[in-house]
Order: sequence, then structure tokens, then C-alpha cells
Amino acid sequence: MNSCAITIGKGYEHLTIQEGGTASREFLRVTYGQVPAAERRRVRRDLEEYCSLDTLGMVQIVDQLKRLIAYPPPSYRQNHEKK
Repeated sequence: MNSCAITIGKGYEHLTIQEGGTASREFLRVTYGQVPAAERRRVRRDLEEYCSLDTLGMVQIVDQLKRLIAYPPPSYRQNHEKK
């Protein structure tokens, strides 16, 4: 399961690029390969869609972690109180 599916209920299934390995390979291919300009633009749009969703998922994970640090659950506080 990907970070977006966990945090916002969205997956990558609707995207052309659906995982990080593909994103990395496509970036390298259109950056350093002999690729027509139209394909380069298309892949760039695909990468922007994938990366923006991926980044949103990571930001939301960090936000949740910050909330847990600021307001740990009662069970955690009970087991870790200073004595």
C-alpha cells in the first residue's frame, strides 16, 4: 500500500506513472536519452502528477507524526510518565 492510500485514500492507479522506480527511470530516460520533445513534455506532466501525489502523502504522514508527538495517546502517556 502506498503512502497516499494510507493518508488520503488515494492511490496511484489512475496515473500513468504509479511507483517510484518507474518515475526514476522515466526521469532519466527523458533527461538523458534521445526523446522527442512531445514525449518529454508528456512524461514531465506524468512525473509532476505522480510526484505531487507522492509528496502530499509524505506531508500528511509528517503532519500525523507531529500530532502524535504533541498529543500522544493516553495509553502512551500512562506507560511513559516520569516517575
